[in-house]
Amino acid sequence: MEDGPPPISYLLSSISHHTMSRWSAYGKLDSRLVEDGDNAFTGVDMTRDRALLQPGTLARSENKRLRIGAAATRLGNVQAPDFDVPFINRFIGSGIYSNPNGAEVMLVAELGSTYVWALQYGKDAFKVNLAAGQTLSGVTGVEFVQAFDKVLLLRRTGSTLTPLEWDGTAGHTFDPVAAPPGAFGVIPPVWNGEPFESRVLYYQAGNPALPWSYQFIMSDVLQYAGYDPALGTFNVNAGESDWITRLWPYFDQGVVVFKRRTIHLAQNFNIDPTLMTERALSKRLGLCATKCVLEWGPDLAFLSEPGGIYRLNQPLQNLIATDPLPISEPIQSVIDRINWSEAEKFACAAALGEYGYFAVPLDQTVSGNNAVLVLNLTNGQWESVPDRWSDPTFLIHALHVTQYAGGRALFGLDYNNRKIYALYQQEAFDQINGDILPISDLMETRGYTCGDHRAFKRYSRAVAALRTCDPLIQVSAIADGVNEVKPLNPSPLTKDRLKFYPHGHADFDPADGDPLEPKRQDYSLAGTLDTFVGEDYEVIPVGPVSEIPPTPLPSQGPRQETREPFSVRVNARWISLRIENLGGVCDVLSTGIEATQSTMETKTAA
Repeated sequence: MEDGPPPISYLLSSISHHTMSRWSAYGKLDSRLVEDGDNAFTGVDMTRDRALLQPGTLARSENKRLRIGAAATRLGNVQAPDFDVPFINRFIGSGIYSNPNGAEVMLVAELGSTYVWALQYGKDAFKVNLAAGQTLSGVTGVEFVQAFDKVLLLRRTGSTLTPLEWDGTAGHTFDPVAAPPGAFGVIPPVWNGEPFESRVLYYQAGNPALPWSYQFIMSDVLQYAGYDPALGTFNVNAGESDWITRLWPYFDQGVVVFKRRTIHLAQNFNIDPTLMTERALSKRLGLCATKCVLEWGPDLAFLSEPGGIYRLNQPLQNLIATDPLPISEPIQSVIDRINWSEAEKFACAAALGEYGYFAVPLDQTVSGNNAVLVLNLTNGQWESVPDRWSDPTFLIHALHVTQYAGGRALFGLDYNNRKIYALYQQEAFDQINGDILPISDLMETRGYTCGDHRAFKRYSRAVAALRTCDPLIQVSAIADGVNEVKPLNPSPLTKDRLKFYPHGHADFDPADGDPLEPKRQDYSLAGTLDTFVGEDYEVIPVGPVSEIPPTPLPSQGPRQETREPFSVRVNARWISLRIENLGGVCDVLSTGIEATQSTMETKTAA
């Protein structure tokens, strides 16, 4: 037989025999269905590939809390009437004074004034006047320092201004400190202070000029105003071009001396100043901003440029070290957006309950912080990166924790707009600059691979278990690739407070219907009092009234739980779900996705 090409019938038969079927066998007729999803959410990792994230890890979370497993909408701000007094000028400083003979109060200083506001929940605000001849004119910053039973007012200025003290008694004034009997000298004009053991340490944070760039002083025992210039002056790392940003009392009668580019530990100086020892804890990390450090159990968490937020810990006795990697490494893409020149002046941090809050400036030139990074201190997971606000003029310049509504609350102070907010206090809305604005939140899941990281799948359907109240929800599917985002609901998902889920059920009648009857789509109260506007004048502070506070919206009511399916129809290696809520409350309880194995995929020609 002569050699030659095989007949065409043979080629077709061979192709038919060797080509893989489009559908893998599952029973007789069906393709096998594979599933993936999350039953709870624990933290955020924005750094690693989404397909490699562990179950429960989100690739993105904004304005969310994960402490109970659900991705819940954060609570909103309240402009508490007791803290909303008729301020005149921008704030230049604030602090908390714990009066042992009275109560804890928030002190707020205004530019150019001759007084300081004393604010407290449930009490009328009052002014604490400065002594005759004293002023805050020409002062760029004010620091309040607890000094045993009194509070000091330290003024940051180019000239020399004597520190002032107040004893916490209404009607008394902030008076210049005087040297106590037997003291060698009175403390000099300083900018910052820290209570330490039975003394107070003084320094000038952020001052690059000698000798304050490397020097701090220590008061006499049980005397905040007097010190010994010979034995009470200490130098730390004086041989390098660096400056002190914060002193923090720490382990074993030591003090962590944060500098801009380095960290040191000073010990053994409070009993015998001649025995002070100093050692470097880090030669590559420093504290960017004076107020951006907080306690984390026995450790400290602090903001360092440019790496992010690090943890100073004591892993073994008498051994203190910083972690080689920042704890903010999972959210590095947000850290890279920090405006470091503004962060140096305004970044701040505070801890309350199980959370640590880091206020930072992102993507802006306006002076102040427009975002808060939320860290769960119990498990070390980031939960919201960041908390953000709808009003672009809303800024935070200071964070404080003090008494509020029978407990303790985190307060954010907007120095520019002269506003004080009790953060995370009410559902669904923020009060900002006199307006009531909805909270928009967003989450993106890990990349669901349905058990195979390499193969392409035909993703058919997604499902989300939601707990909502008056929501406005948009769901999208994100696939591997560039800009592979597909909206899954053409119009936002909403819930009708008058409708029930059972077919044929009569609409809810707000006049005489049972407001807690089961199976209603939404139980929010908004809209039931649309024709009514009221104001409780009892909450307006005594004195001149520059504006009437807004009437808070009614309580949001119970949250209804539903299971929402969405058609996906996307070919991809993995799928991530984006769930964005633009109003009301949307807690995402769990998510899931279904797919079948597929040989259909998009390839780039070589």
